[in-house]
Amino acid sequence: MANLTCQAASFGACGLRVCRLGPTGIPNPGANNLYVSTAPIEVKATWQVKAGNRFEQRNACGGICTVVQQQDDIQGLTLTMQLCQLDAELMEILSGGSVISVGGNSLGHMVPALGQQQANGVSMDIWTQNQKGGSQDPNYPYIHWVYPRVTWRAGDDTFNEGILNVPYTGVCYENPNYEDGPYEEWASLAGGVTAIRAWQLETAIPPAVCGYQSLPHS
Repeated sequence: MANLTCQAASFGACGLRVCRLGPTGIPNPGANNLYVSTAPIEVKATWQVKAGNRFEQRNACGGICTVVQQQDDIQGLTLTMQLCQLDAELMEILSGGSVISVGGNSLGHMVPALGQQQANGVSMDIWTQNQKGGSQDPNYPYIHWVYPRVTWRAGDDTFNEGILNVPYTGVCYENPNYEDGPYEEWASLAGGVTAIRAWQLETAIPPAVCGYQSLPHS
């Protein structure tokens, strides 16, 4: 069996896909439950780590007799994201609230009431380029990252002489009910994606569409 990842190098953020989840974390099939976009400027994942305790015993002359260093405790993962577009439907599927529409046309977005969030969360997929030897790998040109359950909230807006970036902050969770995902892209994993994050090489990236899409199945 060949290791096809030993020269893989991730570059950029070419697209994202967001799927609504049901109360138990299963992808929720149906209309308006899927969004695919090329809007990310930056997506940053940060591990939440509590440093392990260090215990040290010195002798009567000040020398160190014994040291015990406990392992760090990895407690979670957070995401921060900057979008380059004010996309009302993408904003609604990420963090809730409601789309402002007139005559069937989406014209804006209203955030959720204070204290309310997307309790069920969404799954978040990101595709990056797979660079190999200075060019995109011809066989597996993309790296597919998945965070199987994320709850998002809108970040701080900054209005100035420049283009408004649209910030979001998300908290990631493990999701044993995500299984192999709504498109069965993780079928090679026994039991599907059960951890807080996974990635694999892939041959294609889904095309972006302006507007909600239907999620085919769980």
